Amino acid sequence: MLRIFSVYIFIISVILTGCSTVEDPKENGGAISTAINLWKGTYNNRLKTKQEILDAHRLEGKQLDIETQKLEDIKLTIAQQFDIEEQKLQDINKVINQLEKDVKTEETALSANEQERQKNLRKLSGLKQKNKKLQKKLRVSRKNNASAKEIKILQEERDSLDKELNLLLDVLQ
Repeated sequence: MLRIFSVYIFIISVILTGCSTVEDPKENGGAISTAINLWKGTYNNRLKTKQEILDAHRLEGKQLDIETQKLEDIKLTIAQQFDIEEQKLQDINKVINQLEKDVKTEETALSANEQERQKNLRKLSGLKQKNKKLQKKLRVSRKNNASAKEIKILQEERDSLDKELNLLLDVLQ
């Protein structure tokens, strides 16, 4: 009798498990629940929702990849601009050094020319100091990953220095 009672309990538990109804298949709904959810389209709706979420994440990932590439391009452009500015400042330094050398080696007999020569040497020395300061600013800005705006400011300062040098060149020649 105990054996028959155990079989009845087993059969009843199997039937009741098959009759349980839940919408989420992760909760191991029974056969009836599966049939009802397939008929209602609940599973398809859940799959569709998950696919939409996945598509949204993929789109967001693509947009982030594009933005990352743009930022890498800007970073490369900024690095190139630093290189260009550094080269221009080195060129200005070469011109200043050559002018300074030329002015120092001029042999003038007149004291008026000597005063003019000293004045030009002071101007060249001032330009040299400005150039060194700009080179230092450039190195610091590069080290601190400066923005395009900061590079623009450095370019304007370098242009100003270049104009002063050209004015002095016109005077000396």
